[in-house]
Amino acid sequence: MTKTEVRQLFLAKRLLLSEEEFDQKCEQLSEKLLLFILDNRFEQILLFYPIEKKREWNNLSLIEELWNHKIDIFLPLSDFKSKKMSFHRYKKHDILVEKKYGIFEPKKNNETPEYNKKTLVVVPVLAHDSYGNRIGYGAGFYDIFLSQNSAIESVGVNIFPPTKLQWDVFESDYKLKKVIFA
Repeated sequence: MTKTEVRQLFLAKRLLLSEEEFDQKCEQLSEKLLLFILDNRFEQILLFYPIEKKREWNNLSLIEELWNHKIDIFLPLSDFKSKKMSFHRYKKHDILVEKKYGIFEPKKNNETPEYNKKTLVVVPVLAHDSYGNRIGYGAGFYDIFLSQNSAIESVGVNIFPPTKLQWDVFESDYKLKKVIFA
C-alpha cells in the first residue's frame, strides 16, 4: 500500500470509533504517556494540541496533569513554506490561535525549550508498524525536526496498535524507537 492509502484507511478507522471507544482510547493513551513521562523524569514536553476535526488523540487531560506536576509544555509553530517547526511555551491561561488545517498554536514567544536529556518530543502517529516506521499527515514536519534534533528523546503516540500493513518507507522518514498506543 502507499502511505496515502494507509493514511486514509487509519483516518477513516479513527472517525468510525464510537464516542465511548474514542474517549476510552484517549484516556488509556494519556495514562500510559503520563507514566512514561513521570518514570523518566522529563521536565519539558514538546507536545501538540489535538486537531478536533481529524479526531486526534485528545490530550487535554494530560496537559492539565502535566501542569499539576510542574512540567513545562511547549507546542509547535509550523511554517508550511520551510516545513520547519519551532516549539514555544504553553502556559495554563495562554490563548491559542487556530491556524491552517485546524491546527491550534500558541502565539510566538521567546520561551523556547533548552533541549536536554529531560526533554521529550511527543510525535502524533496515524499508523505505525513494529519497526518504528510511522505515518503522520504527510507534511514531514516531525521527520525534519527529529532528524535535526536526534539527541532529543522522542515517543510516538497512536490510538491504534502497530499494523502489519506495509508501505513505502523513504530515507527521509524518521524511525521512532518507541510508540505508545492505547
